[in-house]
Amino acid sequence: MTRVLTLRAAVAGAFLATLPARHALAAQDAPPSAWARAHDASSVTNSTTLSWLGAWSPLRPLADVARGEVRAPMAPGVLDGPSPVAGAFMLTGAPGALASDFLRAREPSRRFGELRVQRAQERGDFHRPFDMARGAASQLIGGGWSPVGSRGMAMGRFVIDQEYHEVSAFTQRVSAGMTSPFVVTDSVRPPMQRTRARLEGALGWLVGGFGVGLSGGLDSREHNSIDFPLRRTGRWATPSLAVGVERRLLGRVRVGGFYRWSEPTETFVLSANPLATVLYSVQGLDEPAGIALTGPPVFVRHDRRASAIGGSLDVTLLGTVVVLSHEAGQRADDQYFQITARVRPTDAWRLDGSETRLQISRALGTRTDVMLVAHALSFDGEGRRSDLPGLAIRGSDAQQAAELDVRRRWSRWQAGVIAGVTNREYVREDFVADLAARVDVATPFVSGELARHFGATSVALGASWANRTPSGQVPNVNRGANYRRLQATELAYDAAEASAWAAWLSLQRAVKGRTVFVQLRGEQASPSTRLPSRLQPGGDRTRLAFSLGYRP
Repeated sequence: MTRVLTLRAAVAGAFLATLPARHALAAQDAPPSAWARAHDASSVTNSTTLSWLGAWSPLRPLADVARGEVRAPMAPGVLDGPSPVAGAFMLTGAPGALASDFLRAREPSRRFGELRVQRAQERGDFHRPFDMARGAASQLIGGGWSPVGSRGMAMGRFVIDQEYHEVSAFTQRVSAGMTSPFVVTDSVRPPMQRTRARLEGALGWLVGGFGVGLSGGLDSREHNSIDFPLRRTGRWATPSLAVGVERRLLGRVRVGGFYRWSEPTETFVLSANPLATVLYSVQGLDEPAGIALTGPPVFVRHDRRASAIGGSLDVTLLGTVVVLSHEAGQRADDQYFQITARVRPTDAWRLDGSETRLQISRALGTRTDVMLVAHALSFDGEGRRSDLPGLAIRGSDAQQAAELDVRRRWSRWQAGVIAGVTNREYVREDFVADLAARVDVATPFVSGELARHFGATSVALGASWANRTPSGQVPNVNRGANYRRLQATELAYDAAEASAWAAWLSLQRAVKGRTVFVQLRGEQASPSTRLPSRLQPGGDRTRLAFSLGYRP
C-alpha cells in the first residue's frame, strides 16, 4: 500500500508539473554543504528539505560554482526522512547506481513519499545588487522513491512555486549568481511576480551484473513586473538528461560511468514605455555603459550548453561503504542583446573543469549512522566581448568542502549533527579595465537536531550556524558610479566577514499509518564587520518559513 501511495504521489507530481502555467525565477540558494546540491526554489523557501537530497538531481548546475547568499546550513532532518543513502547516485547523480544504492540500504530507506506546502518570506538590506531585496513565496513540493519489482528503483520530485517581490533586483536574470561575468541589468527594481514548475525523475534497473539508469528533468519559469510603468518579462527553460551504466566486480566492488547534459535558455524583454529607463551591461570589472531606452523594447537572450562525463567507484570493505566519483565538464554561455540578430553573441563565456566527490559511510550497530562527504570543484573560464578583439576576461572558480554527518536513535529519542567547512575561491582578471579581483571564503558550519517521540506524536528542535571568513583583494571603489553601484557592492558583499544562524521546530503525528507534520524555521544573516567605505551592504537578512506536509 505504501508503494502504491508513493508512486501515486510521483505520478500526481508529474501531471501537475506539465500543466500550462506561469513558471518563473527563483533566487540562487547555496547553503554551506559538501553535497554540492541542486538549487531548489529560492533562498526564501528552500529551508526545510532534507540536507542530503539534491546532489542526485539532473538539474544540478553543470560546470559551475554557485555564489549563493550568506546562509545557515540545512537541518539534519531526523524527522523528515531516513538517514542519507550511500552510493554514487545520491553522491553525484550517476543513474546506473540508482537501483544498487537503494536496494543495498536498510529497509526504512528503500521507499519514501512526501507532499509538502511551504510559505516563506525574506527581507533585509544585507544582500547583493542582483538579489531580491524583499519578498514572499508559496511552494508545493511532492515526490519520493520506491522499488519497482525486485530489481528496479524509481525516484521523482516536482516543485511548483510562486514568488512576489515588493522590491526586486537590478536584473531579472535567473542565473545572476552563477560564474558568468556578463549580466544585463537596468536602473530600477520594480515589484515582480515569479512562478515556476520543476519536474525531475530517475529510473534504475539491475540487469545481470550491470546497473543501468536514466534521469531527466525540466525547469520552466516565467517572471514579470506588476503594478509598475516599466515592463519586465522573461522566460527560462532548462531541459536536463543523465544516463549511466555500472558494473559489479568481485561482489563488493562496483565501477560505473555516466554522461550529463543540460541546455538552459533564457529570454527577457525590457520595455521603456511609458517609463524611460537605462539598460546596463555588466561585463566583468569594466565600468558598465548605460544605454537610455526610449524606443522599442529590448529583447535579450541567454543560451547555455553544458555537458559532463564521469566515472564512479563503489567499494564495501569491513562494513564500510566508500564511494569515489570524478567528472569533467564544459559550459558555453552566449548572451545576445537582440534575439532577432543572433549572428554573433554580444558576450561569450567558456568554462571547463572537473569535480571530484568522496563519500564514506558506516553503520555502528543498529542505532548509529556515520557518514563523511567531501567534494572538490575547479573550473577555469574565458570571456570575450563582441565590441573588442581578443580575450577580455579570464577567471577561475573553485570550491572544496567536507562534512561529517552523525545520527543516533534510541527508544524514544533521535539526534543528528552535521559539521563541516567549505572554502570557495573566486578569481577574475579583466584585461579591458586592467583590474583583478580575488576572494577566498572559508565557511565552517554546524547543524544539530534533537527529536523526542511521545507515542504517535514526535517533536524536534534544531539550530544551525555558519561563519564566513574571507581573504584576498578587490579593486579600489574609487571608480565610476555604475561600477560602485553594481560590481563594487557585490564584491564587498563577497569579501565581508559574516555569520548566519537558524532555528526550527518540527512537529509530526502518525494518523492511521500516515504522517502529518508541520515545521517552522527562522534564519538570520548579518555582517560581522561594518565597512561602508568599501560599499559593503549593511543591516541584516532575515527569513521565516512555514511548512505543512503529509507522508503516506
